[in-house]
Amino acid sequence: MKKENGVTMLILVFAIIILFIITGVALSFVVGGQGGMAITSESAFKSDMQQIKEKVEEKQLTYDLEEAKDISLFTRNIEAEILDEYNSKMRISCIYSEEEDRVKLYVYYNAEEFTDKQKEIMQSMGFREDTLFAQE
Repeated sequence: MKKENGVTMLILVFAIIILFIITGVALSFVVGGQGGMAITSESAFKSDMQQIKEKVEEKQLTYDLEEAKDISLFTRNIEAEILDEYNSKMRISCIYSEEEDRVKLYVYYNAEEFTDKQKEIMQSMGFREDTLFAQE
């Protein structure tokens, strides 16, 4: 009977060690570099940037349809509404292009506020790095 208890205890210890290993692997996937949380966070960021891009394109289209040439139409309130939670990390510049005879909107971001992956996402959407943030 004692020999059976020793084997049972040994199996229990091995089972606990295996459970710890499985738990470690699962946690590293969820929290780690390319784990579930990182992927979810990246997707959420892409979605936020896509919404900003769409709002800017919508505002640009409105200005084009109205043939707006007055850059004062684009106010800080409009910018804050478009950028929402990214208002302190990004800005939108409204410039009158004489060459194209229209108002143009450009989105700039503060590079210090974003990761390399986030900057890559923003650049792929046509957003520009803002050197003015660094001077402030």
